[in-house]
Amino acid sequence: MRNQKILSILLVFALVITMLPLQRASVQAASAHNFNFINEQYTVGSARITTNDRVTLTGTINNVNAASVKYSVYNINPSNQAVITSNENQTGNITFNGTTITIFNIQLFPGMNKITFSGTQGVSLVEESVYVEYRNSPMLYDLTAGLNGSVFTINETQTTVVHSTASMGKANTDISISGKAPNATKVSVIIGNKSNTYSISSSSDYSFVASPVNLKKGMNLVTIRVFNDTQYVETTREIAFYNGEVTFYDLTLVSQKDLNADADFADPGETLSTLLSGSTNFSIPTGAAVKVTGKAIVPIVYNSTTFDFNPNPGWTWTPASAGPPPVPAGYSATPAALFGAAGQKIQVNEDGAGYANATTVTNPSLIAPQPTDQFITVDLSEPLGTSGSGAGALTFDTSHTLRFMGWNQSKLPTPGTDESSTFFYKLRDSTLSYIQDINYIPGYTPATNLSTAESSDMENATLFSLPTGVELLIGNYDPTWVGATPSDLLELINVNTPAGNKTNADNTGDAATPKDYSYKVLPNSYVKIINVNGVDTPFLRVFVTLNKLPSAGSMKLRFQMKSAGTHTAVSTDPYNDIPITLLYGPFVKYTGVFDGMQIEYDTTMLSTAGINSLIVTTFQKFAGELFNVPNISEILYAPTTSPVAAQTAFLYINNTEMKLIKDTVSNKFVLDTADGADADTIPDSYQAAFNALNKTGDNFIKFVYRTSKNNYESTIKVTIVPTNLPVIPAPSTDGVYPYSSNLVIPLANDPNFPKKGPLYTTKEAEMNVYGTFDFINLGSNEVDVEAKLSNAGLGSEADNYMLVISSPDFASDLVWNMGTNLFTSNTGDIINGNGGETNPPSQLRVIYNYDTQSFSFILTDQKLPFDGSSKVYSIAVYNGGLNGPRATYRLEVDPTSIPYTIITPRSEKRTVNQSFVEVILTSPGADSVTINKVPATKVTYLDYGVLVGGLPTEVPAFKAIVKGLKPNKENKIDVEIKNANESIKDSFPITFAPENIPGAQDMLTMKSSLKVFSGQLNLTFPGGTNLIRRDYNVADNLKGQVYKDNNVMFAIANPTDGVVDRHDFETIPGGYDMQLKLGQILFTSNFPQRFIKASPVFWVDAGQADDPTTAGYDPVTAGIDPYPLAIIKGDSSKLYNNRSSNRELIPSKQGTLTLSYDPNMRESVGTLITVFRFDPFIQQWENIGGTVDSKKNTIKVPFSRFGYYVVGKVGSSFNDVTSHPYARDAMEAIYAKGIMNALDPSGAFGADQYVTRGEFSRMLVRALELPLNFDGPNHFVDVPNTGNAINMDALWDYRYIETAARAGFVRGTLPKVFQPDTAIVRQDATVMLAKALNIKTDTDSAKVRKALQKSFKDEADIEFYAKPSVAAILKKGFIGGSLIDVNDPTRGSVFEPKARLLRSDAAIIIAKVMVDLKKLPKLYTN
Repeated sequence: MRNQKILSILLVFALVITMLPLQRASVQAASAHNFNFINEQYTVGSARITTNDRVTLTGTINNVNAASVKYSVYNINPSNQAVITSNENQTGNITFNGTTITIFNIQLFPGMNKITFSGTQGVSLVEESVYVEYRNSPMLYDLTAGLNGSVFTINETQTTVVHSTASMGKANTDISISGKAPNATKVSVIIGNKSNTYSISSSSDYSFVASPVNLKKGMNLVTIRVFNDTQYVETTREIAFYNGEVTFYDLTLVSQKDLNADADFADPGETLSTLLSGSTNFSIPTGAAVKVTGKAIVPIVYNSTTFDFNPNPGWTWTPASAGPPPVPAGYSATPAALFGAAGQKIQVNEDGAGYANATTVTNPSLIAPQPTDQFITVDLSEPLGTSGSGAGALTFDTSHTLRFMGWNQSKLPTPGTDESSTFFYKLRDSTLSYIQDINYIPGYTPATNLSTAESSDMENATLFSLPTGVELLIGNYDPTWVGATPSDLLELINVNTPAGNKTNADNTGDAATPKDYSYKVLPNSYVKIINVNGVDTPFLRVFVTLNKLPSAGSMKLRFQMKSAGTHTAVSTDPYNDIPITLLYGPFVKYTGVFDGMQIEYDTTMLSTAGINSLIVTTFQKFAGELFNVPNISEILYAPTTSPVAAQTAFLYINNTEMKLIKDTVSNKFVLDTADGADADTIPDSYQAAFNALNKTGDNFIKFVYRTSKNNYESTIKVTIVPTNLPVIPAPSTDGVYPYSSNLVIPLANDPNFPKKGPLYTTKEAEMNVYGTFDFINLGSNEVDVEAKLSNAGLGSEADNYMLVISSPDFASDLVWNMGTNLFTSNTGDIINGNGGETNPPSQLRVIYNYDTQSFSFILTDQKLPFDGSSKVYSIAVYNGGLNGPRATYRLEVDPTSIPYTIITPRSEKRTVNQSFVEVILTSPGADSVTINKVPATKVTYLDYGVLVGGLPTEVPAFKAIVKGLKPNKENKIDVEIKNANESIKDSFPITFAPENIPGAQDMLTMKSSLKVFSGQLNLTFPGGTNLIRRDYNVADNLKGQVYKDNNVMFAIANPTDGVVDRHDFETIPGGYDMQLKLGQILFTSNFPQRFIKASPVFWVDAGQADDPTTAGYDPVTAGIDPYPLAIIKGDSSKLYNNRSSNRELIPSKQGTLTLSYDPNMRESVGTLITVFRFDPFIQQWENIGGTVDSKKNTIKVPFSRFGYYVVGKVGSSFNDVTSHPYARDAMEAIYAKGIMNALDPSGAFGADQYVTRGEFSRMLVRALELPLNFDGPNHFVDVPNTGNAINMDALWDYRYIETAARAGFVRGTLPKVFQPDTAIVRQDATVMLAKALNIKTDTDSAKVRKALQKSFKDEADIEFYAKPSVAAILKKGFIGGSLIDVNDPTRGSVFEPKARLLRSDAAIIIAKVMVDLKKLPKLYTN
């Protein structure tokens, strides 16, 4: 019994538990891990460290519902795990294979990342987190230099010598520098005064190639800097270019002085050195021994008869037997003499005194050269003298020269000597300060933080504005100057202009000085360590501002240190004259205003508050600064009388001039602060600016600077978005309506004025009109209202609140003004604000409702036309004056004797720019309606002009589409209405006035050829083409439906926002404007910025398939507007960007679309013309290419989907395209046609980057115009299917790779692995190309090899599988080889099968293919 009792208790407890509501409980993960990632860490203290911004995690799930799994990434503070930012609830990149889970490319935040996984386990929610620390500092490694196919590792600790056969004899050459820079976004390569910056991205595995980098013969210092948004890493490497001539490098000045008399030079400061460059400063003590050391690359020639070299490097080859040995047997010992022959020694020319043999020349490696060696590298050393000022000494602050010469046995046509360039150097007394270098600060302003400001070489610099910041690097500086530069330490002693030398200087920085020029030495100074010729040297950064210069144009500046006061230990040797150019180009910059600015403004705000909000706070009193004016004393904001001078600076707001004054200095300005004689304390210019502003839209701010010689004008646009707008009718009221004139109280839904759609009809001769509106809350009683209207309240501002009623029958508008006209309350109070108000216009009464704080009006004694014409009223309410925000309402009353009302087309829209018209009419009691012999369909019209409970009134109606309107004439539209007892026939006119402008529409039944808009659009299909669903392959009901004879709608849309019909004069549903705005934003913002539209924007639509979510059969059998109004109940038509993809119709066979583009464009633009189609599901414009007929100015593309189409033309290219030596035309054509995208759409095409396997696959699919085929299971696991998350600017995406794989011309590198981001090599690109083009390849291997051997010296390096394709493509001329020696073509070519393919070369290849397929005009290519 006891056991039974316990069992009973357990059963009852279980029953109670089952009756409780189920809840998901969040539980802690067990130690076995519900989400198990064996390589990850589950505690923040042991977080995995990575330098990649994305990670892919692979693991397993334990009893977790895979469909519920999602993850969030939190950027946390590792000390307390506080969340800094997050990216939550992600699911798009998660894949499962059984219990194995893989999350691809998780985006990390810099710092500590907590990646939290969640999912359901039964009815519980389980969570688990792993921790990954992302260190985003940029790195740099694997640096190599490429020269004519040879690759050299760039050493960190010693000079890298680069050379090639093709570069022999050249004074300079271009190399490429490549490497890897994880976490970097850009790389800069700096050599000499040249700097080039290249983009880096994770898509290329952070690899970069900087090319071309120009080297001169001999030593080159190359600085490579990689950086991201907040950090950078920099390294300087030494690269020597050997060109077959005697080449000198690592030339170094060395100073030695035994400071402590211990007979050595090993103590600190006793031995100093600096690399010898074109112009070198060398700071050393007096009495130091100076010498020059370095290296020389000397060409040598082996004599196979005498077994030695010329010039003689000191060794003789010893044969193993008599005669020349086939294999070298050995060498003699260390040579006794190096280049011993007369005239063949290394020689040095000091200060132009003539050449003399170098004192010491040695072979540092002590290794004999090989008979095949072409050069030997030797060390050299030559004493130069002792520093000082006496006779025979090497003097300080004097320009000394060095030149070097060596023997070149291989020189053609006869052996001879090679000379170096001349090296200049100055010895600087280490006890005296001197100017080492002068730079300028780009973008300098007085607010610039000089401690971190970057500088650029000032020599030959172009300056765009004054003041300009100048940086002078001072060597041997006095430590007391750091942070406190003496104001007279430096002088600008001369400015040389085309008009002569200018020396009349102002040193206080007064830009308005009458002197020739003005500068100022700033107290700010900072120590900077600079690598000077390979030696880290401290310099003092001293700053000078140039505030005025004599004129614009070219000039030379001469700076000099000044010996004065406490700073006499300085060298007064002037720095070299610095040539600069000051460009005249004023530029205005406002403090609080910028182009494209959008701000909200409360329209009910009083003027005083509005001025403070807009003029003072937001626009900062229109304060600004005018830059780049050489003489700012010419900037005048008002005329002057002494001296007499005209005003030169003007500010206009919407073409109204504003009064400006100087703000501290002449080139800064602000609105005038003077207040006139009026009672307020607001400056008159503030009031004028406020009055000039358009408070409900765009404003144009124009600044003009005009002198007798130059003009400058700048116009920007500022948009004010109004809030608290007036409304009519007021919310939650009966609205606006007519009622019988004999009624004392207005009656909504007066049976004598039935509403038929948007119109009221009546048989009455007179009527009254009632309506409600709202534009301000005056309070809930008479006291509050009159206080609000008093001078202490709104005052004169009340005049801005107006009701205006107009009608064609009125002699003038009826205007009621709240500040000047009386009105009553709903309780009968007469509202009198300040006194003196007058009665409103006759027949008009305005009432304020204390309860609803809104207004109403009654318009009495309105006569209706006897001829049956409609009586139309336009009613507007304002709360900011006639130029302020407004709301409008249209009321139409039709005194008709015919018992039906045409809802659409409205009377205002009876002249149309379309070949068809949609007719909707209402006729109570009608059984059937026929319109132009077309049976009308019964529908329920939704009248948004009359809302009941916030919903539109439902009106029984009939609808039909009348096609085939005759152009340029009045078309009579016949109407026949029948009921059980009678029938009525009538008609109304429609005029079709065709013009090919936005809003033009045509509708044709689908057939094999459709031509509209005077032939500007021609759409053809193969015979038997019907319409099918785009997702017909989906295994679901209705997917196999076929549609025939749909009516295809063609329209010309507005090029700015894509609107076809703006629904003028129609009452639109609530929320439609917001949907319209979103559609317009998508249409506008995604169009590529580097293209311009070159044709009208065409809209092509054929309706929609049967809705699978409804029970009935309801396809849309005619094309519809891209922004349709939902005016028919049950009509599920949506805006183009919100349509359901499961109703999309496509042609069953691919058609051809031919579009005309701007007839004024020349034939030469054929390669720059393309077609864009807007994809509403991806919500981006897609470049679909096209074949141009430049004679007809048309372009032809495959047509497989309906929607927006427009012809585009490349408007701007990329720097690395326009500057490319041979591939510009090909790259621009391929980019224009959408075959290739830019590596960095905002900056660089990436011409010198390598093309990847994924991108080359995309190029082939696009070039051949293959229909995309990617639905269903995909080939490769490393090519993620991202669904609709497509980036049209991406270099590739899964759709193209899958299409290529299904077409059979790409295969994986491993089973199910494609490696899309791996750079493609030339032989693989050739194989892909041959397969894609269906080129027949030879199967006779011997024949193939023989053909390749005739063309390429490296035929053996081509993989066996690739040889037939290479031979076939070579025959077609799409890909060629590279000359072994460009100077000697007879040496043949190489194919370089394993070389990676540059994007520029890939563009040439595909361009040649497209030319061959007649998809491109012929191009001039390499």
